[in-house]
Amino acid sequence: MSVSANKDLGLLTQEDLQDIFDIIHTANCNLRFSEMRMKIVASLKRAFRAEGVAFFLGNQECRLIDNTSIVGSGINLHYLDRWVSHYSRHDPFQLEGRSRNTVCKVDDILPYRRWVNLKIYNEFYRPQNIHYKLSIYLASESKALGLIGIFRPKAHRDFSKREVAKARILAPHLATALENTIQLRKLAMQDAVVGESGLTKREIDVVRCVCQGLTNDQIGEKLYISRFTVETHLKNIFDKTGIKHRAGLAGLLLSSWPAVFSSPVNALEPLG
Repeated sequence: MSVSANKDLGLLTQEDLQDIFDIIHTANCNLRFSEMRMKIVASLKRAFRAEGVAFFLGNQECRLIDNTSIVGSGINLHYLDRWVSHYSRHDPFQLEGRSRNTVCKVDDILPYRRWVNLKIYNEFYRPQNIHYKLSIYLASESKALGLIGIFRPKAHRDFSKREVAKARILAPHLATALENTIQLRKLAMQDAVVGESGLTKREIDVVRCVCQGLTNDQIGEKLYISRFTVETHLKNIFDKTGIKHRAGLAGLLLSSWPAVFSSPVNALEPLG
């Protein structure tokens, strides 16, 4: 464990550790994708004593945050369209997240005297009674998997060093759980899309290997079958799908990709 992680752990109480274990357990449960995100939102709201939590996913290329992919609790629905169309592009927390993997609060980015004078604060955050914000940027290597915003009103206290430490401990676990869930969902949907073409399980395995750029010899080694058997599978795959070349098989799988990131319409709990 790194020195910084040990330092963070040293700040945590037993209650903090229990919160972390509970949230990690929730994130790794065998839940439907949207249910997992909503349960994480509820757990974070409780663990950080927040008024609101917003959970976004990365876009299809995992390069930027998809601001239409929000699920959340304590969110003012009136402001969502404005967030997507304008304010998200000027949010200092998203800009900070794009520059590096980070957990940060307002005064990690800029002094409060500047924050409260920003246009985005006065036109977007302040009308929603959001004064303090803790941002958890979820990433894996260079992939942007998601962004979580945790909100408190001005009447509450700012997030403490201990709470920032708790978020830093949680961040890599949430990122791993999210990445695993996305990959499992992607594979399941790929199977459904490819399966509609009448392919067998072994033929689906061959399609996946082709999409990874493997040669017939490499596919044979990976699947423990002969090159001749690989070629036979490919012939059957092309016959069943009507695809004429290997590159076209990638499109068959990628056709299911957008659905991985779709969000249900009722994925927001408004301010009560």
